[in-house]
Amino acid sequence: MDTLHYRSENNPQSKAKIHEVMHELDLLDIWRQQHPFDNRYSWRGPNHKQSRLDYFMITSDIEAFVVSSDIGISYRSDHSPVLINLRFSSQFKREGYMEI
Repeated sequence: MDTLHYRSENNPQSKAKIHEVMHELDLLDIWRQQHPFDNRYSWRGPNHKQSRLDYFMITSDIEAFVVSSDIGISYRSDHSPVLINLRFSSQFKREGYMEI
């Protein structure tokens, strides 16, 4: 979906399939939702190519529980970690439930 230093569009069929599945299952790319104008990449390859290959896809019913999402810095890997911070505890403070 997000790429840098590619000469042409990479894997258009894969991108189309991802969008199709997202639409069919009503999934959100939460990182893109929270960072609509940012260019960050989770994979680095040869010739300075970069791409955002790693995602957190969520359903809209848990979107309210997402505090933040981020793409971290990689260490000795061609992939960066993708991070998501969820807060459920305020919704489940009832007798008999464990707080997270």
